[in-house]
Amino acid sequence: MNELVTLRKIEQSIMAIKEVKSLDEIKQIIDQVKAMEAYVKSAKMSTELQVHVSELSARSKRQLGIISTKLESKQGRRSDFVSSADEVTKTEALAKIGATRQYASEAEKLAKIPEKVFEEKIANAKEAAEKITKSLFKDALDELEKSAPQKPKKEDEPVDWSCIFKSRMSYADEDDYVAELFILANDMPDDDSRVEFFQGCIKACKRAIAEMGY
Repeated sequence: MNELVTLRKIEQSIMAIKEVKSLDEIKQIIDQVKAMEAYVKSAKMSTELQVHVSELSARSKRQLGIISTKLESKQGRRSDFVSSADEVTKTEALAKIGATRQYASEAEKLAKIPEKVFEEKIANAKEAAEKITKSLFKDALDELEKSAPQKPKKEDEPVDWSCIFKSRMSYADEDDYVAELFILANDMPDDDSRVEFFQGCIKACKRAIAEMGY
């Protein structure tokens, strides 16, 4: 296969890739890309051809991300994106075509890049005769991450130290009570928690003494 024939095949795949809607179809293209990359490298073909192969690789990966994003993770099961009539989960569908979790994650991130930005970066790389790699999209992905809404931080639930202490005391020897108090206090996150804990212990002791009539 000469360079001109290979280049034409790549260009045809690039033109058709946006029409690919199923995982099986995009898998075929990704497999073809891998074969082309190996062939171009072993045959020591031109830089231009290497750039075109890297473009096809990036576009096929992004298209996988677009398809994968539309799949539901659990019970959603969109069977129109997979060839099999059997309904499968997203994880199962991706595993079926040999897409690792990391590759699928990277593909979905590429899919989130606005098309205009994606096309501009590819055009600039081709103009500079540079291979299209993951690093080309790093700044765009960083911007997306910064602009993404932050998940609300989950507040820590208050620790019921008195309940924990009672649990410890249930199996501690009488001589170990004071030691258990200090061990437990040492587990606390800060001095304020320790002060509050010991104050609670003192109040509990006073109530117990009063109830016993002393």
